[in-house]
Amino acid sequence: QEVLFIGRFQPLHLGHLDCMEHALSTSERVTVVIGSINLVDELANPWTYAQRRQMWERVIVERGWGERVRIVGVNDYMDDDEKWAKEILVQAPEAEAVYGHNQWTNDTLAKYGGLVVEEPGLLRREELEGTLIRAIMREGKDGWEERVPTELHELLRGWSLNQA
Repeated sequence: QEVLFIGRFQPLHLGHLDCMEHALSTSERVTVVIGSINLVDELANPWTYAQRRQMWERVIVERGWGERVRIVGVNDYMDDDEKWAKEILVQAPEAEAVYGHNQWTNDTLAKYGGLVVEEPGLLRREELEGTLIRAIMREGKDGWEERVPTELHELLRGWSLNQA
C-alpha cells in the first residue's frame, strides 16, 4: 500500500516525523507531498521547495527510509481544488490513502481521488506547530532545536529566515 503525507513542512518538525513513522508502520510506501511549492513569502512560507526537499532528503537518508519514501511537490491553486488533487494523483497514481490531519486536504483527496483518510494521533501539537517554530527562529530565541529533527539543526542554522 502507498499513502500520501502532505504538508508545507515550513519547517519539517518532530510532529511531522511522528506522523511519518506512523505512516511507515502501516504502509509499504509513503509519498511525501510538499505543498505550496509556488508560494514563497517571509512569514508563512520562508523556505523554497528545494530547501524543504533537502530537509526531507536528509531525514530520509539518516533514518534509512530511502527505499520506502519518495518526495514530490504540488502547487497551490486557490480556486481549483480538483486541479490541485489531480496534480498530486498524477504523481502518485498508486496511492490508496492520505495520511494527516488537515481536513481540507483529506476531504479534497477523498472527493477527487477516492482516497481513504487515515488520521494518526497528534504529538504535542501546541509545541510542534510551524508558525510557532518560525517565530522562535525569526526572533533568534532558543527552543526551536528541540522541535525539529537533530539532523536538520545545522542545515536550518545555515538558512537565516531572511535568506530563505
